[in-house]
Amino acid sequence: MNRAHQDVETRRDARRRFGAHPSARRRRTTGAVLACVVGVLLAPAVVAVMGATAGMGAGASTAAVVSRTSHGDMYGRRYCELLALDTTSQPIVAKVWNTYPLNNCPSAAWLAVNTSSVAQQDHVALVVRNGPRYWAIDSVTKYSSGALTKADQGGLEMYLDATVQLANLSRTPYVEHQVARSTVFHYRAGRRISELVAPTGKTYVMQSWSQQVDPALTLAQLPQLGQLLHLPAGWRYQTRLLHAPLVVSTVTHPAVVLQDDLQDSYSLEG
Repeated sequence: MNRAHQDVETRRDARRRFGAHPSARRRRTTGAVLACVVGVLLAPAVVAVMGATAGMGAGASTAAVVSRTSHGDMYGRRYCELLALDTTSQPIVAKVWNTYPLNNCPSAAWLAVNTSSVAQQDHVALVVRNGPRYWAIDSVTKYSSGALTKADQGGLEMYLDATVQLANLSRTPYVEHQVARSTVFHYRAGRRISELVAPTGKTYVMQSWSQQVDPALTLAQLPQLGQLLHLPAGWRYQTRLLHAPLVVSTVTHPAVVLQDDLQDSYSLEG
């Protein structure tokens, strides 16, 4: 057995004995919140704000945007998000703040964010972390009109990605969610992509991977990620080399997104 396989087996054994990583157990109270906004977590921060900007952080500034495009060099870039939740409203309102492309969410700055202070600043009941995450796409095009809002959120500059209404805080991996995001995700030819294939034959391509559940997860481990996942019956994980560019366009219809049990995120192809 080679070293890489031993490392995978060791991690799987630890999972069986102790459950999720200790940091993940500490997150269980907020895990439901993170997963229920799965679609929003995938919306790139280079885009214009979707929805109202009421309740933005102190010192926030806005700039009118019709559309904004980021070409290339996104793959593997680190980012983090803060989810500002008004849990007193029905439906629940979630505002998603994203560090991309303003900064790469430095670890020290991310750990120093005081979510209670940010919640007070944003006039919401609760702020939870989502990250660090890493892009698995090469570029994105977002079509939108509105205001691009930027603010200091706990010491990190962030854009307001979206304002979303949530019916509940349910958390279930491998379940589809529909999200109106008006984006085109681009994967270049020659890129090795990661996919989930459902028993129905539907194929979902990874758009970001996460270190929230497994802080040790790296890009190099993605080819063997299927050995770490608890896939439902009939599902499979695969990687493949693109011989032509792959485009996932959700401009004229909602995106269909889901997460695996490590909170890596995927979009339906086709």
